[in-house]
Amino acid sequence: MKKYSRVLMLALVLIIAVAILPASVTEAKSNVKLNKTKVTLNVGGTVQLKVKGTNKKVTWSSSNKSIATVSRSGKVKAKKVGAVTITAKVSGKKYKCKVTVKYKDLKDIKVLVNGKKFTLTLYDNASGRQFLKKLPLTISMKELNGNEKYYYMDSKFKTKASKPAGIHTGDFMLYGSDCLVLFYKNFKTSYSYTPLGYMKNAKGFAKTVGKGKVKVTFSSGKDTADDANSTSESEETEDNNDTHKEETEKGEVETINIKITVGDEVFSAKLYNNETAKAFIEKLPMTLNMNELNGNEKYYYLSDSLPVDSQRQESIHTGDLMLYGANCLVLFYDSFSTSYSYTPLGSVDNPTGLAEALGSGNVQVTFRYE
Repeated sequence: MKKYSRVLMLALVLIIAVAILPASVTEAKSNVKLNKTKVTLNVGGTVQLKVKGTNKKVTWSSSNKSIATVSRSGKVKAKKVGAVTITAKVSGKKYKCKVTVKYKDLKDIKVLVNGKKFTLTLYDNASGRQFLKKLPLTISMKELNGNEKYYYMDSKFKTKASKPAGIHTGDFMLYGSDCLVLFYKNFKTSYSYTPLGYMKNAKGFAKTVGKGKVKVTFSSGKDTADDANSTSESEETEDNNDTHKEETEKGEVETINIKITVGDEVFSAKLYNNETAKAFIEKLPMTLNMNELNGNEKYYYLSDSLPVDSQRQESIHTGDLMLYGANCLVLFYDSFSTSYSYTPLGSVDNPTGLAEALGSGNVQVTFRYE
């Protein structure tokens, strides 16, 4: 009997000992992970992603196949400029890699601003190659929005515009087909650009360009900044950059009254008698969740395109209602100068209090007949 009691006692001790062992002893720690979590590729480039620490089946997916695709084996191929997330799924768990796709580098050029030189790398795309042929080039670039300098060329470039994930200091882009833009701040944008190049080291660039108009010289490595043969479009086409299409003669055309409701506030507005406004009216009443942009406007991308008759706007006024592109509705709540092109839709009769009603974030706005 004592022998059986000792056996039972020993078994009980072993059971208790196993039960109180730390989880780290009884369970192996998981070391499953991707071999890369962040990758930058040139258009057409590839990279092999692998899931380490497991022999189980892996399912691969891309958040945007038009930017980059991924094969069943984890091979990623860059298709066009942009940012995409590649996801590997193993036993219900997801492992992600952020892939940024850019153009190949074409050539380093020199940028001279207020006596200071910067190196700018042009992309190997149609626009970058076209710009390189224009060097050396000296232009007078204007200020816009406290984050960029712009200049309208007298000739057009080939374009392949897309919405960038973000703007970075030193980015060099093309807006539309003829507007050169040099950015000197980091920010998010909803606008589309054709990338021209970037500065690998933009330290001090914002301070150098300052807040007003600035003379900028672009030259290739063999050119000097004071080359006597350098093209100076600033002298040849300055008048073209100062000349914008006249604003719509609001008082000369028949208008249509509507109401714009923001929270508890209701504003009266008039739509112009144009094809864009007529197409917009057919959609009313309409309630939209409009997004914030630049501290001066709210925007919303409509599901359908509207007729377009865009014009370069020299200035924006509080209460202006416009169309950017073919489907982006924009309601401005501040006055400022701009180089962008819009199709005018209408304006708020008395915009007093509009900025306060719209606030600084996303907001719900209702448009309806009066």
